[in-house]
Amino acid sequence: MNPKLLDALECWRDWMGAENAKLGFPVKSLAMEGGSGAWGNYAEEAQQQQDVLTAKAVDAVISGIEADNRLAVHVIQLGARWPYDSPSKLENDYSMACQQIEIGLRRRNILI
Repeated sequence: MNPKLLDALECWRDWMGAENAKLGFPVKSLAMEGGSGAWGNYAEEAQQQQDVLTAKAVDAVISGIEADNRLAVHVIQLGARWPYDSPSKLENDYSMACQQIEIGLRRRNILI
């Protein structure tokens, strides 16, 4: 699997499971963080903004894929319950979902 896709799914998983969050992702402000002022955390803040953008893009793509494929992503990435007896169905649905997510992220210029 594409390592960039794995990173994008990890951003989404973190975003979906974040505590003390607004819309699923921690609210962070440079003014609230300690350090050397607003410019001291610029790179970190830019990376956090990119992670939020990536997570939202993944979420949008996932919301548009077939229900069983979407469920497989939720099972693998978020620990949701798989309602079917077949582990091979889970693997197949997850594989199909990942292909669809990768295509959707490429269309959005998230994965290059």
